[in-house]
Amino acid sequence: MPNYAIHLRTESSTAAARADLARRISAVHARATAAPPSFVQVIVHPIVGEHFIAGEPVDPRAVFVHGHIRAGRTAEAKHELIVGLRDAVVAALGVPDDLVWVYVSEIPAEQMVEFGRVLPAPGQEAEWQAALPDDVRDRLARLDAGIS
Repeated sequence: MPNYAIHLRTESSTAAARADLARRISAVHARATAAPPSFVQVIVHPIVGEHFIAGEPVDPRAVFVHGHIRAGRTAEAKHELIVGLRDAVVAALGVPDDLVWVYVSEIPAEQMVEFGRVLPAPGQEAEWQAALPDDVRDRLARLDAGIS
């Protein structure tokens, strides 16, 4: 469902800190949207080339979060989400908040397939999960148990 691409210089953080960030992002998304944390994907992309803002090199501690979520969330939920994502980066990686960029784009649920099925509209996750094969439901339940 949500897919968060994190762009950063991996030498500025540890693997453990990046795993902590992924858990925090999953929890933030679940709190802000009421979707299960097992729906949240986090992919870390190292910045390996040069990166500039206004022609100046970007601080190597900078982190860029690009999220794709299902359309249909309230403005309040999206605000809670983007601020929560920023705070998760700050807490997990110890970077100042002025070095965190967060962008969230919405995609209609009917334009996405995950776990082999077209995604449900926000608020219909329980019914969607109930219709999944037992092994997929069990896998999602195990993932949900690991995030608070």
